[in-house]
Parts: sequence; structure tokens; C-alpha cells
Amino acid sequence: MMIATCDNEIQYCEQVENFVTRLGNSLGIDVKCDKYQNGKELLESNFNQYQIIFLDINIQDENGIHIAEQIRKTNEKVEIIFLSALIQYAVEGYRVNAYRFLVKPIEYEYFAFQLNELLIRLNNYEKNNLILARGGQEYTINIEDIIYIEVINHDLIYHCTNYSITINGTMRKLEIDLKGLFFIRIHNSYIVNMRYIIEVKNKNLLLKNGKELPIARSKKEIFRQAYLNFERENQDK
Repeated sequence: MMIATCDNEIQYCEQVENFVTRLGNSLGIDVKCDKYQNGKELLESNFNQYQIIFLDINIQDENGIHIAEQIRKTNEKVEIIFLSALIQYAVEGYRVNAYRFLVKPIEYEYFAFQLNELLIRLNNYEKNNLILARGGQEYTINIEDIIYIEVINHDLIYHCTNYSITINGTMRKLEIDLKGLFFIRIHNSYIVNMRYIIEVKNKNLLLKNGKELPIARSKKEIFRQAYLNFERENQDK
């Protein structure tokens, strides 16, 4: 899970990083926190990669509400949490659909109480969906809807149950993203969702949408073991 914190006082950035990492560890959630000390830096970053952004209201000659407004122009989904010693800004913060307003100084127990449910919800959402970016737009794909993915040049084509979408990317990274989710690479050009396999032949496999794909010789044994494990885990479902 990707999280950002923006505060000109580095000790608060480090405190949030420490708290959110500690909470993530207690929940079994892997958290990475990027730290920014001014709004310009944050806005010039790829802020669409973050699930949560912690923003100080007063960031040395900057207004956290204004920074949040700029973020909201392109990203309605990211959860924004304001940090401030000034409680009077709370109502204004919710105008940009903030998730919470936390008053400094912050104790870990209060932080964990406020964020526990959010981290669990976002983690469950991540496990069931892929968030893909193309041309400045984000697309959410339910992982179970993906039948197979193929690569052509530097583009990944996601063939889903009712549509296909093409995104720039690499098979290597995609394999990591889909690890443990019943996907298997059967060829340099194909990753398959094992839920959609209906027949395994000698050199090919047949998918539920009627598509037949080749199994590379170098992948054959790896595929065989993975598919046996998949069938064993799902035989009673």
C-alpha cells in the first residue's frame, strides 16, 4: 500500500511514517510511505499512486486545503487525512472530502483507532482489483474478471470477460502484482487466469471464452505444478 505524508516539519512526516508502518505490520499489510516537505513537491509527484495522503493544513506559506483541491481535480478516490494543531480548520477540510482531521500532537493509540478500519478496507480492495493508468486516467479491473493477459511490443492487453483494455507495462512486474492470485505465465507472451481454463492439451490450453493459447516448453512443468495446486485448492469450492 502506497501512502504519502506532506508536512514542512520533518518530525511529523517521520512520525506518520512510523505510525502507519507500525499499524500496517500489526495488520499484516505492507505499507510504503513517501515523505514530502512542501505541496509543490507532492503535486509534481505521481500522487495518483497513493491510497492515503496525510496533509498538514499549514505547510510554510502553503495552504493544505488548496493542495487538496488540486489533488481532487484529478483524483477523487485517494483518502486525504489532514493534520493540524488548529481545530478550526476541520470543517473546511471536509469540503474536499477528507477522510479524517487529526489534531496534533498525535498519540499512536488514537492514530491506530482512527486508521485501523481504513487500512483494512483499502487492503481488501487492492487484493481484489488492479488499478491501471493510461493517458492520465485510472482504470479499475476486478482481478477475477481477467481471463488472460498478452504482451505485444511494450503493451499489455488485459482480456476480460466483457471487454479488453491495453496498458503500457511489463510482464515481469505484472507477474509480481498477480503472485498468489491463481495466475500463471504459460509463455513469454501470455499470463492466464487459471479459473478460466477448461481443458489442458499437450501443447495448448483452452479457455472458457474459446481462446486457445500455447504453453511454452520451458513453462510446461511450472504450469503443470501450479495448475495441480490450483485444482487441489479449489476442488471443494
